[in-house]
Amino acid sequence: MTWNKNPKIVVPLAVVAVVLLVGSAFWYNLFGFGRRYENLLLHTVHYEKLDVTIVERGTLEAASNADIICEVKAGTKGSSVATTIKWVIPDGSQVKKGDKLVELDDSGLREQLKDQKNIVLNAKAASIQAEKNFEIVKSQNESDIEAARVQLQLAILDLDKYLGVRQAEPSDVPALICYSPGIPACLLAWPAWQEIRPREGGEYAQLRKDINGRILMAKSDLGMWIERAAWSQRMSKREYVTASQAQADMARRQSALLALQKVEEELRVLEKFTHARTKTELESKVAEAVRNLFRTMEQAEAKRVQAEADWFAKRAIYEQEVKRYEEIEAEIAKCTIHAPRDGLVVYYVPQQSRRGIGSNQSIIAQGEPVMERQKLMQIPDLTKMIVDTKIHEALISRIPQDVKLPAVIRVDAFPDRTFRGHVMSVATVASQAHWLMSDVKVYEAKVAIDDPVVDLKPGMTAEVTIFAQSGVERALTVPVQAVVGSVEMGAKRKCFVMTPTGPVEREITLGLSNDRMVEVRSGLQQGEQVVLNPRQLVGDKIPVGQPKRKAFNKQEFERKRGPSQMPLSNEADASQNKMRPMLQQPRREKFGERKGAGKEQFQKSETSR
Repeated sequence: MTWNKNPKIVVPLAVVAVVLLVGSAFWYNLFGFGRRYENLLLHTVHYEKLDVTIVERGTLEAASNADIICEVKAGTKGSSVATTIKWVIPDGSQVKKGDKLVELDDSGLREQLKDQKNIVLNAKAASIQAEKNFEIVKSQNESDIEAARVQLQLAILDLDKYLGVRQAEPSDVPALICYSPGIPACLLAWPAWQEIRPREGGEYAQLRKDINGRILMAKSDLGMWIERAAWSQRMSKREYVTASQAQADMARRQSALLALQKVEEELRVLEKFTHARTKTELESKVAEAVRNLFRTMEQAEAKRVQAEADWFAKRAIYEQEVKRYEEIEAEIAKCTIHAPRDGLVVYYVPQQSRRGIGSNQSIIAQGEPVMERQKLMQIPDLTKMIVDTKIHEALISRIPQDVKLPAVIRVDAFPDRTFRGHVMSVATVASQAHWLMSDVKVYEAKVAIDDPVVDLKPGMTAEVTIFAQSGVERALTVPVQAVVGSVEMGAKRKCFVMTPTGPVEREITLGLSNDRMVEVRSGLQQGEQVVLNPRQLVGDKIPVGQPKRKAFNKQEFERKRGPSQMPLSNEADASQNKMRPMLQQPRREKFGERKGAGKEQFQKSETSR
């Protein structure tokens, strides 16, 4: 049988354990609170002037910057990458105007320049060829029009040759037909014009006169042979001539009659058929010559327009290729960036990179790609500085848009110096505070430093205190650390008041506040002492009066992870996210003392061993 199963041993041990537990609890209740009271920090409540301020942290920036931007265009369609960095000046270097800052890789552009030069030469040759072709087309058009004009004049001359010259004909009739804008009207009036103006001479008149002359001769011959045949018949009866001689004369008479009929028929054919046919043929040739002239003129104009358009197109292509060549040369020149003025070189870091968001995290270093219109660096004017900060949306109503509120700036690098300033501008559109806190909205603000600045550089961290309102001249105030409660409680909060019997929880009503103090409108009296570190009393449990949360609340989590962890009234909740270092200093000193004491004790124990 073992000792742990022996009732004689187990029961006395259990009794001793219970006695020790009860004694420890009695001893803790008798002396523990006293030790807890010794660790409490107290503050005496009194009246003072309460200035309503907004305290935020930000980054120093120059009021005026010379931005260094990559002007090189993107190499391919659909890509924003322009080139890569071949050489870059170190960050923070002092430069003079004209010094080289960045050298970008231009090898690809130089290859494009070689290819583009060949394209320009080919385009120039095509443009010159098109220009010469245009001149040739113009000359050919003039020759074709002149040939058509001569053909028309010849057709008119052939018609005039056959029909005869028109009476009272003007000497500029060919010019009127060939050059006048009224050519269609002349052509329409051509038949009537031919009838109105009678003609003299011509082949037709000659043929008619010739036939008429032959008709007269045939009639004369016929009359002579008629008389001869009659005489021969009479003489044959008297036997002065032979009968055969009389018959021969009769045959001659018949032949003369047939010759006369033939000539008369020739005149009839000439007037009825040959004249009409020849006249129609010659007039149609004139009309066709006129139409050919018009057709030639229209074709010449079409050829001229086409040749001219081709020349203009080739010349435009040539000019475009020359412009492209010049653009590539300009892009190559942009690959070397020089300082526009004297100053300090500061690599540019966009807001997205500072917050850890954005798909493109730009890095300024040798071999890194750069995008078109990417801001690479800045040369700030260090004589005028501003603070880029962000104001919580709950406090933005305290800053009017048209009033330049005064501010005090304290730079972390120079904690003993303060600078006067004013609020320059406040953004009208809110943005998220951080990618982890998407539901917390802030407004970007620019605060200018009015005092002369020395040794301040962009990127330094600064604390800005903005005097938003005039505040209260006489207010009963307590430090923000003394307030217990959450936003859900509204203006009604809790605090612990020290009494002769110990700290007592009391409900108070809050008013205005700043980063250090908060106004108490009811619940406290002047001269009373409040506990500055109430967590020594309540520990990590939920403070009295605060409703328990059944589920995770992200806003409460974000609020608790801030510096203050002491929410106040709705009006002052967002401004109290920071705790003054001077109020936390005593606790840090005690912690340091305890830590140092523990370290010395540990060393002594090790030495004794």
